[in-house]
Amino acid sequence: MAQSGDQRQSRFRIFLFLFSLTCGFSLALSTNVLRTVLGGAQHLQTVYEWKSLSREVSGLVRWAEEGKLHLAWVGDHEAVIHEAVLYGDQLVVEGSMDFSGSLLARFSPCGNQKNPGCGKFSKLLTRQWEGIFRSPRGEYYVLHEMTGVIYIIAPGAQGQGEMQGSIHIEVPQGVRVDPHHFAEGLFFAESGDLWLVQENPPHLHLYGRHPHKVGLPTHGQHFYRRMRSYKLPHTLAHCDLSEVAGIDSDALFLLSQKCGWIGKVSMQQLLQEHVHRLDIVQKWLLPGHMRTAEGLAVLEEGVFIVGLDFKHASKSNLMLLKSPMNGFTLSESPKVKELSQR
Repeated sequence: MAQSGDQRQSRFRIFLFLFSLTCGFSLALSTNVLRTVLGGAQHLQTVYEWKSLSREVSGLVRWAEEGKLHLAWVGDHEAVIHEAVLYGDQLVVEGSMDFSGSLLARFSPCGNQKNPGCGKFSKLLTRQWEGIFRSPRGEYYVLHEMTGVIYIIAPGAQGQGEMQGSIHIEVPQGVRVDPHHFAEGLFFAESGDLWLVQENPPHLHLYGRHPHKVGLPTHGQHFYRRMRSYKLPHTLAHCDLSEVAGIDSDALFLLSQKCGWIGKVSMQQLLQEHVHRLDIVQKWLLPGHMRTAEGLAVLEEGVFIVGLDFKHASKSNLMLLKSPMNGFTLSESPKVKELSQR
């Protein structure tokens, strides 16, 4: 029997009501899940952007001297440390330190000669740099991804870097290790303990010097043993970890390239016994177009410089990001002076 127009309209209204109710429930559910995962994350805004001399920036460190903010970085494809100073919003590169010759002279059977038969070995030894740290004395600690070795590089003559030591880290037992994803970023505590991030599966590892000794190592070979390892929270287990950085002894900051966030973890929580999962107490979301973030430097909470890995050198790959809730500007000299005292 044919339905009347009133019946069809009534059925349609019921359908719309049920459809709206279902959509509303799904939206509320997804919103709650999103809030649970992001935990009130703040969206970062791009304040400044600069082009570095590298096609990519995979490791980044900052320090301050005489009221000026300094940066140094490394990239995957060359054993070169670039140094720059920020004058207001202008990034001025002041030097580059090539340490490939020192590595090849020490480890390559061909020395630093351009022998075609040694090309593959030379590339393996002088590429894949993923992290950098700088000591107050001016030495650099540069992390080699494939071997997990940290090389200690000091300024030498004619813009060359001289390898004066190395740090060898223990591969953690029970943790699946892919050499392409194990050693992705590093940060040294004042005590000399080493924080290292593993990309995939994501872990934060804490290493201590063996035999135990306080302070950063300098010359010669040194060995570090794993003391603790931490996983991401269950809600973020699908993310990776690309970098670790810090500004004081109270907290660490982690970068996830895959999920596009920077997270703060409390040092007090990390050092508690029986803690094996990270509690990320604050998160900041990277701008949506930043898909290749690999380097991280923290100026203060909510203010970061992020290094990007691009295939084309024509693009800006150093970004100063700031939370809208933070009033920091590069022209505020007290902030830079405060960094100088750390």
